[in-house]
Amino acid sequence: MKLKDLMQAMPTTQRFILLDVTTKKTMECNVWQYFERILPTSNDERTNLDEAEILSIAAENNIINLAVRTGEEFFKEERAEDRADFVQELGNLMNLYAGRTNVKSMEYIQDGYDEFVLITFENGEQKKKCITGDSSLAIMNDIYKTLR
Repeated sequence: MKLKDLMQAMPTTQRFILLDVTTKKTMECNVWQYFERILPTSNDERTNLDEAEILSIAAENNIINLAVRTGEEFFKEERAEDRADFVQELGNLMNLYAGRTNVKSMEYIQDGYDEFVLITFENGEQKKKCITGDSSLAIMNDIYKTLR
């Protein structure tokens, strides 16, 4: 989700703390200040902040904590080998520490331009989830949704 879309959906009085993991800068304000004061006058690295992808969201004491990445590194392609290693290691962790999921292993599969995670359970059952174009965080989210 784009930061702009989330901000437009929130009340103008909603307070938030924003961390840009690219520049390591933070700001605290409300949605009205964001649209009326910060974006129009922004002349630093935050010029593409409005289009930044949200990495994480958490609420604490009626303040929403957001982490976004604005730099070009966000758009850098992950290599298939890195994705395969990530999926395999995540499967190993699930096998070791998430006993109630009964995950035996996970495997990254590439079929043409499509990418999948094949989840194998202790009882031999398998589930296949499409992860084409997903970041590592999105892969974890897709796996979580598949396992619940």
